[in-house]
Amino acid sequence: MLKSIIRKAELGFSVGLLLGDGIAMLTGSLGAGELVLVSGKLLDMTGNIALAFLIQSILSGLYGALTFGTMVFYDIESWPLTVATAAHALVVIGSFVPLSVFLGWASDEPVGFLIMIGCQVVGFLTIWIIMYSIYKKQVKELNELQEQMLRSQKARQKEMEEGF
Repeated sequence: MLKSIIRKAELGFSVGLLLGDGIAMLTGSLGAGELVLVSGKLLDMTGNIALAFLIQSILSGLYGALTFGTMVFYDIESWPLTVATAAHALVVIGSFVPLSVFLGWASDEPVGFLIMIGCQVVGFLTIWIIMYSIYKKQVKELNELQEQMLRSQKARQKEMEEGF
């Protein structure tokens, strides 16, 4: 399980880094008319664009690693799907909220805060439903393949019995 966590966390760090910096640049640059790498809040806090970008990149990567790494919750066979989903959602959303406020991606005002949490929940559920649908289809295909193999095995066994 540790190897699985490490593999997923490594991938998650890269994805988190790219998405975190990409989204920060996209949303920060929308109304500015210029390329904005980090939030004004983070820049004010550090006083240095390079340091602010480095902090944002590292924290985005760590968030991605945490998000992907905790996907192993779904591999714990003793956990029902609802428990694994709830635990993963708590980690993902619970870590994003303070991170986004700290990095200045989201407002720390109550309405903005609730909107951010709502967006996170909708995003989490959307990804979960997509992944659930994909896995459900794969399980169905595997079950059908297994049934075909069993039918084939029974047919061969019947042929062998009739041949004797």
